[in-house]
Amino acid sequence: MKLLSRFIAFAAVLSLPAFFAACADTIPEPDEFEVCPTEPEEEIGPEVCPDGSLPVRSLAYDIPAYPAPDLLEPDRAYLIASQEELEIYFPDFELEPVDFSVYSLLFVHGVSNSNCVYVGSDVWEDDGRYVLNARVYTGVATVMDRWNAARLVPVHADEIIRLEAEVTCPSFGESEWLEPGTVEIPVECNPEGMNDNEAVVISSADRFVELFGYPAEGIDFANEGLIFIKGTAAYGVEAIAFMLCGVEEGHYYGRVVIDLDDTAVMTPWNLALKLDRRLGWADIADISVEYNR
Repeated sequence: MKLLSRFIAFAAVLSLPAFFAACADTIPEPDEFEVCPTEPEEEIGPEVCPDGSLPVRSLAYDIPAYPAPDLLEPDRAYLIASQEELEIYFPDFELEPVDFSVYSLLFVHGVSNSNCVYVGSDVWEDDGRYVLNARVYTGVATVMDRWNAARLVPVHADEIIRLEAEVTCPSFGESEWLEPGTVEIPVECNPEGMNDNEAVVISSADRFVELFGYPAEGIDFANEGLIFIKGTAAYGVEAIAFMLCGVEEGHYYGRVVIDLDDTAVMTPWNLALKLDRRLGWADIADISVEYNR
């Protein structure tokens, strides 16, 4: 796997001091379904997107970009409707189980001529077409980099007349790279009700306590904020590397790579990035996670 040269690496902390107050057990489940891409301040009704297409409720599904699936052509949308198909197309991975009696999986992949920072995706229906939209955000390094987008949609394979992929490639400039600080949060305090590999933006002391169960120290929420993401690795964690891009269309965009050792043990991890809100702020962080072993 190609790690991006602008990553900032640091050692993963697996055992942290236990002098904090008891961690919060659960948090309210977030609304996992996404609809049309939109500016944060723009109000979009549930019936129709601005271009007249209809949103399709969908969930992001994580599939590593390397190695690429040999049986699937790039830049073409595929619908996967069974566990058997999933294992045939992705034999190199132990993927999260999918209940195919409830969901179908839409997938597209490709290769970029610049390093991929983040891949956003959504699904909508337009005149009999189910369109899987992938937004491949690229950096400034001239390197061939693989990407993919996968989304779970409610089972409706028989209704799909035509499945298409639309790929756009906006780029980030040098001035938009960020170098945030990091904050240590005990993995024992990882919120149980929060999805793995899904980043949250924390902009208040109350929200911090709600998530972690103890008051924040060393964070001035009047001028600073946090991006927090957690997960569980199937092996021991050696190090965590990240890159983060600035506010773009109301989002932070970034990428996290978890370096694993050979110890076969389920290992929780987290990453908390501290940012200066005075330099720009967004309430959404789209962070992709990859495991490197």
